[in-house]
Amino acid sequence: MFSQWTSGDVSNPETAFTFPTNGRKASYISTILCLPTAFYFNALTGTILLGDLVKQRRFPGSVLLPLNSPSSGEMLRRPAHDRFRPPYGEAVEYLTSIGYGSEVGLPDGMQEVYDPCSKKSLILDHSNSKIITEDFRPRPASKSYTQPIFIPLGPAKAIKMPFELCTQVSIIRAASERARSKPIGCTLPLRGLDAHIGVSGGAGTPGCDGANGLKGDGGFLGIGAKRNGKSGRSGTPGSRGGNGGRGENGSKGGDVILILSGSADELQVGGTKEFKAHLGGTKSDQILLVDCHGGNGGRGGYGGKGGNGGNGGKGGNGVKGDSPLGPQDGGNGGNGGNGGDGATGGQGGNAGDGGDAGYGGNCLVQTDDARLLMLVEVDCMHGKPGAGVKGGNGGVGGKPGIGGQGGPGGDGGAYDANGGQRTYAGYRGHDGQNGDRGRTGPSGLDSRDGKNGINGGILWVVKSGGKIWKSGSRYDARVESFKVIPTFNDGIFEPNERIIVSGMTIHS
Repeated sequence: MFSQWTSGDVSNPETAFTFPTNGRKASYISTILCLPTAFYFNALTGTILLGDLVKQRRFPGSVLLPLNSPSSGEMLRRPAHDRFRPPYGEAVEYLTSIGYGSEVGLPDGMQEVYDPCSKKSLILDHSNSKIITEDFRPRPASKSYTQPIFIPLGPAKAIKMPFELCTQVSIIRAASERARSKPIGCTLPLRGLDAHIGVSGGAGTPGCDGANGLKGDGGFLGIGAKRNGKSGRSGTPGSRGGNGGRGENGSKGGDVILILSGSADELQVGGTKEFKAHLGGTKSDQILLVDCHGGNGGRGGYGGKGGNGGNGGKGGNGVKGDSPLGPQDGGNGGNGGNGGDGATGGQGGNAGDGGDAGYGGNCLVQTDDARLLMLVEVDCMHGKPGAGVKGGNGGVGGKPGIGGQGGPGGDGGAYDANGGQRTYAGYRGHDGQNGDRGRTGPSGLDSRDGKNGINGGILWVVKSGGKIWKSGSRYDARVESFKVIPTFNDGIFEPNERIIVSGMTIHS
């Protein structure tokens, strides 16, 4: 059973146990010697210590295995973490007392101890001076976990409370966090509805492209000719994006008054809601969760994107210069028209604000049996506000129009019949300049988050002895005093040294 010590010569308690070498089990006496006197109370067990066990008292308060000190010849006990104090032996672990008699479900004169080496418990029968390795106590029938269920009770209405409820933020938040950390067997759904998000704004309409410039007018034989190309037209601006819609507000959690009766196996719930809650659990009982949490606000709608600006029109091309019939130089070609400017993009739409958080509901729990209050947890926190979002982006500016091409020069006239001077062609016209690119439109305004909600209230009410007791929390335990006993009384509390805490006074 034990991995740390074995039985030895019972007639000499100081050598009654050593580190295990032969695998034999510990005896009753060697086990008692491994317990401190602080963990064996003769007055409580109603038994008389054997003569061989009296020497245990030379190690008062210690829970360490006795080791032989070669320097003093006496028994010393060394903490498991201490590698410096002699003797320099193997680190040890020690027995710990769990409880006595009825406090751990045993007959008087028996004690339960725990062996940290084997991770098991055993029972010491002090009346008969023996060890019981098999636990004979009946095991309580464990409950199987039930599938968490919801009670469909329809929408909750505002209820007038008979008492003023506690709305202290720290208490409400702690209650909510505690409720969400426990296994839930049954839920009373009074949570406020989460709101819809705002509608996003539509995108702006793109601007129209500018018209292209006309080609220069060549005229007839150069008479009244307008050889330069016309400039392209500028595009039109894009339209503004639509504004996003505001998110809806979350709805308030429901109010409820609950009157508890029955037991953990079948918790009877009356008041403004009547139902039965069957709570199970193997390690810890499941709870009835009263969910009065406020609904979350809806996110704001996004602003629409601005329309893109229209592109600039292309400039018209210049025409070819005049070509005279006689011995004259050709005319210059017409200049190309300038390209039109791109238009500015439309402004983005403003974003919609987030919706406000829903308020938490109010819950009053009343009973004649205060123990039933531990089966109920309440969440009446307010919801989360809806988030604000970014405004719509501005539309992209239009592309610039391309300048028109210059016209070629006219051909020179024929040579003089009598061998006169040669004529030349005209110069090519200049190309038109490109237009300017349109500017991007400004973005819409960002929106704001919705407003925080307000927590609901909680009140626990117990009717007892013709009086009504009311509190915002079921208990507020605090330690008023306690005593600390060293396990190795050398006058110093060393790091990692074991201590015994006793005489604790708790006030609630």
